[in-house]
Amino acid sequence: MKYPGAKTVLIPDIMQIFLGSRKRSFVDVFGGSGIVSLNTTIKDVVYNEIDPELSNLFRHLKEHPERIIKILRETVNSGSLPDNNQIRNLCSKPGTIDAAFGTLMRFTVSFGGMGDTYNTREKSTLGYARKTLGQMESITAKVKSWKIENMDFRELFKKYDSPYTFFYMDPPYSDRRWYNYNFTGQDYEDLRVIMTQIEGKYLMTVDRDDDYVYEIFGKPQLTMEYENKNQDTSVGFLPPRVKSFYTNIKVGTQS
Repeated sequence: MKYPGAKTVLIPDIMQIFLGSRKRSFVDVFGGSGIVSLNTTIKDVVYNEIDPELSNLFRHLKEHPERIIKILRETVNSGSLPDNNQIRNLCSKPGTIDAAFGTLMRFTVSFGGMGDTYNTREKSTLGYARKTLGQMESITAKVKSWKIENMDFRELFKKYDSPYTFFYMDPPYSDRRWYNYNFTGQDYEDLRVIMTQIEGKYLMTVDRDDDYVYEIFGKPQLTMEYENKNQDTSVGFLPPRVKSFYTNIKVGTQS
C-alpha cells in the first residue's frame, strides 16, 4: 500500500537492532501502512495505528482475509478501480469491510500515497492493485498472528511495556501534515518522557534534518545514509537521505 514516509530501506537496520535487543515482542507504535511489521520474521508483533481507518483495514485482513481477497480480485479482474465517489462511499461506513477495502483503494490510487483520490483510471494504479493482489495471501498470513490496536501511543506503552518488549517508533513528521492524526509539540514531549521511563527497549527513526525533533531528543545514537529512491533525472541527482536513530540499545556509530 502506498503511504507517505514508508521505511522500506531502513528495515534491515531496524531488524538488526531488534535482534540485538534480544526481546521477543515487537510493538510497531505508529504502524501506518504496516510496511515494517510485514517485512519481519517476528512471530510476536503488535501493530498499532491511531487512525481507525488503517487499523480497521488490518483488522479485516486478519479476521476476513478471504473476503478482502475476493473483493480485490473481482475489482482487478473488472479492469477498473473505484472512482473518487465510490471510494468516499465505501469509507463512509466506519468499521466495516467496505470501509477496509475503501481505505486500501484510497491509498492505492492516490498520488504518492497521500490518500487523495485521483488518477484512478491510470494503468499504473490498476497494475499496482494487481501486484497487491498477488501478494495478498502472504500479507494476510503475516497479519493473522498480529495483535492489532487502535490506541494513543501513551496508552499503548502502558499496556505493552515489559522487560521483554521492543518498541519501534516512526512518529509523524513534525513539519508535515500528511496524516489524519499529526503530532503536536506536546506529543513529542510526552514521547520523550516515556522513552526515559520504560522497562523495554526502543528504537525511534526520524529524518536527521528535523531540527525540532533534535531540540527535544538531543543527539541521536546513530545516523545512517540511504539512497534516495525518488530520483528524477530531469531535475538532477538527489543526495542520500540521512536518518537519525534514537535507541536505548548500545549500537555502533556511523554518519
